[in-house]
Amino acid sequence: MKKVLYIFILFLLASCQENDKERIARLLNEWNRKEIKFPDHSVFTIQGKDTVTMDYRNADFKVITYVDSIGCTSCKLQLHRWKELIAEMDSLTSGTVPFLFYFHP
Repeated sequence: MKKVLYIFILFLLASCQENDKERIARLLNEWNRKEIKFPDHSVFTIQGKDTVTMDYRNADFKVITYVDSIGCTSCKLQLHRWKELIAEMDSLTSGTVPFLFYFHP
């Protein structure tokens, strides 16, 4: 009888875990209808040296990604995949959708 009780408790504990799909849905619902404010005049640089002028305020859509220094930045960022997505998006939209990368050291 104790074994059955232990198995039942273990089953209950295992069933209470949130799977990836539920976690993503919860995060989307949590951020839905929230506004993220970015500075009006951001300074964009290439490798911290060259300043780039970019007017993205009038774009209908923007793709923004934020990366912090916690964990493996290159693992999370996956720049090669971003490069493919940007090339595909540019071919579909004639380059009207800007991609903005914000990094926090």
